Amino acid sequence: MSDIQITGVQLLDAAGTAPAVFRPARPVTVRIQYQASRPVVKPHFAVDVYRANGDYCTGINTGMDRRSFGTLEGDGQVDLVVDTRGLRPGGYVVSVGILDAHPGRTLDVHHRAYQFSIASNPSKLGPGLVDHDWHDRQLAADHLATKKELVQ
Repeated sequence: MSDIQITGVQLLDAAGTAPAVFRPARPVTVRIQYQASRPVVKPHFAVDVYRANGDYCTGINTGMDRRSFGTLEGDGQVDLVVDTRGLRPGGYVVSVGILDAHPGRTLDVHHRAYQFSIASNPSKLGPGLVDHDWHDRQLAADHLATKKELVQ
């Protein structure tokens, strides 16, 4: 048994709630709760995101980001805010882990243990969200319509 354990993980929206389905292009906070029975010097926290079908999307960890929370002891939590604009609508699975900073060994891991979904955008069809703009050149006038004008 390791000196530090993951005691809980929550996937939260910007309001701090845990919805069944997240809105597209909104941040998701991965809250990792831990308990360290003895001081643990500069552990790394890691989050891996997979599509529901198993395809690997991204891996993020405090070591690669050169971020340290110092020596941890007792109960605490670490939050990772993930920008989901690069994730398509659908289901995802998250792994979380705590790694030893020096030899790189795993102290605790919850492999593919947490699921979340991103809703599709009802104004867009298909699996991807593509930024776009509409332009209209009227023959009688030199007018360029933008998304803002179309909405108003």
